[in-house]
Amino acid sequence: MKQDERLERLFKTYYQQMYRLARTMLYDVDESRDVVSDVFAQIIQQQTVLLPETEEHYLMTGVRNGCRNVLQKKLIREQFRQHYPVEDAPSSTIDTTELMHYAETHLSLQALRIFRMRFIDDMTYQQIGDELGISKVAVYKHVSQAVELLRQKFYPKSK
Repeated sequence: MKQDERLERLFKTYYQQMYRLARTMLYDVDESRDVVSDVFAQIIQQQTVLLPETEEHYLMTGVRNGCRNVLQKKLIREQFRQHYPVEDAPSSTIDTTELMHYAETHLSLQALRIFRMRFIDDMTYQQIGDELGISKVAVYKHVSQAVELLRQKFYPKSK
C-alpha cells in the first residue's frame, strides 16, 4: 500500500475520533481542526510509518499532545497579559518574539523564586505548591529549571 493510500485510510478511519478528542480538550472548532491537521502533517513530513496495532494510539497521543501545547501557549499568553498589561495597544502591534521573551523571563523569575523558597526558606515541595497553588511536580520542574538557569549563568559552556 502506498503512503498516500495509507494516509487516506488513516484519515477516513480516525479523523472523527481525533477531532472529538481535540474538541473535548480545546472547545474550539478551528483550533481542533488545526491540531488534527498538524498530526497528519507531521506524519507526512517525517514520513512516519505506523504499525496497524499502534496507529490509533499514536494518532490520539499526537492530538492530545498538540492540544496540550495549544493550551500551554494560551496559558503563557494569559499570564503575560496579567503581569504585563498592554494598554491602548491593539494586539496586532505586539511583537510575538518580544511577547515570548517576556513570558520566558517571567517563567525564569518564577523558577528562581521557587528555588529560593526551597533552598533558602527551606520549604518543602508540598509547602511551596500549597502556597503557590501548583502541584509538587510543577514545583520540582521549576526547581530543575532554576538549577539549569544558574548552571548556564555560572558555568557557561566554553567556546
